[in-house]
Amino acid sequence: LGRRQAVQAALAEPPQPCAVAPLAGLVHDLAAARGHVAAAAAALVAKERALAAFAEGVAERLAALGACPLCGGELSTTSFLEGSHRHAQPGEPGAL
Repeated sequence: LGRRQAVQAALAEPPQPCAVAPLAGLVHDLAAARGHVAAAAAALVAKERALAAFAEGVAERLAALGACPLCGGELSTTSFLEGSHRHAQPGEPGAL
């Protein structure tokens, strides 16, 4: 009987119940946010693929042209896509 009293004396009061609705709302919001992140990631992959396909098409077209039709200078896919193609000036190699 003494041991039983010692164990009961060591026990603490149970925790007070609390509302779980706020936690459930957070779990729902987290799941929704994860869904949005997954959808955005899938859209990003699709856009990256489309961009790569477009860049490949541009590279093929530039290769088919061989030289800039305006100045006769070298055509680079990178400079073309970045908007930094500089037309060859008269007297420069490749200038018309």
